[in-house]
Amino acid sequence: MPIEAFIPSRRDVLRHDRSQDRRHHFVASPGPDLRPRHPALAALGTFTYTYPTPNGTSIADLTDPPSKACINIPEVARIEDSAHTPINHTGSTVTMFTGIDCTGDYYSLRPGGRASSRLLLKSVVFS
Repeated sequence: MPIEAFIPSRRDVLRHDRSQDRRHHFVASPGPDLRPRHPALAALGTFTYTYPTPNGTSIADLTDPPSKACINIPEVARIEDSAHTPINHTGSTVTMFTGIDCTGDYYSLRPGGRASSRLLLKSVVFS
């Protein structure tokens, strides 16, 4: 048999290559670790508030709080009094609620915003 019988024509090779492209799946090789150092759903920064104590008031904060999750203010979650005077040093808007479990009246505070002692809160959620 002549050798030309074993050599496919250019048209056959191109047709074969196109059909092969449809059957192959490419998988990206692992590259450098580009994951953020903080969780993707975190309000980076600090949210500060004042809360009542038996001896007056004290200041507490939430650092890098999770986003889109209701957070009860621990110092006032089980008492009648509320926290107040919030300062939002996170990069996210915070919505503050007058009740626990993000219930009741609510108010929003932009990044860098602050409110007076008249704004009472028991729970918060960050955008």
